[in-house]
Amino acid sequence: MKAVLFDMDGVLIESEIYYMNGTYKWMKEKGYKGSFENLCRIVGTTLETTYKMLSDMLDNKYSAEEVKSFNEKYFSDYPLDFKNIMKSNALELMCFLKNNGIKIAVCSSSPKDNILHVMKECGFDKYVDYLVSGEEFTHSKPNPEIYLTACKELSVSSEDCFVIEDSKIGIAAGKNAGIKVIAIKDSRFFQDQSDADFIFETMEEIELFFKKHLNSLV
Repeated sequence: MKAVLFDMDGVLIESEIYYMNGTYKWMKEKGYKGSFENLCRIVGTTLETTYKMLSDMLDNKYSAEEVKSFNEKYFSDYPLDFKNIMKSNALELMCFLKNNGIKIAVCSSSPKDNILHVMKECGFDKYVDYLVSGEEFTHSKPNPEIYLTACKELSVSSEDCFVIEDSKIGIAAGKNAGIKVIAIKDSRFFQDQSDADFIFETMEEIELFFKKHLNSLV
């Protein structure tokens, strides 16, 4: 094992429940009649894809650009304190990996500015060797490009990495890149995680798994 590639939302920070509940609230105000489960199809997508999907869910009564403005207005009015929603033991896991010479990348579908802000506010930035946004690519997850690019930038092969994800499309991106995928278990967003190689409940369990994995290589 030479590198671990992290997704961000739902993996390093518990942001998705906040985003989904907020989106569901303003979507209903705009006439959305669908279920929360149907809305959860946006989990793991880039914002550009999200806005298009939400526009479709509103029967295209509003353009993707209008949907974007609704979304930005809501979350501007109700900002999120990222430091308070960090996944338990996420920093400790990164510290463990860094201390053992394992390279770390963050590969998120979120905008680059948002990723940088979260990294700095939560203190992840001191451990991360490389970070990249899905918005930097023509094709987003489940396309494997984001993870293949991270491998290239870190000078590691797919066979020498682990991806940590939570969404179905994120897991697919890792698998499509030929990388072993660990899923953080979460049943709140109706995500099918069955394609992951491993599924763990917590970061503590993942750290224990990596300790055993590294010891087996000694």
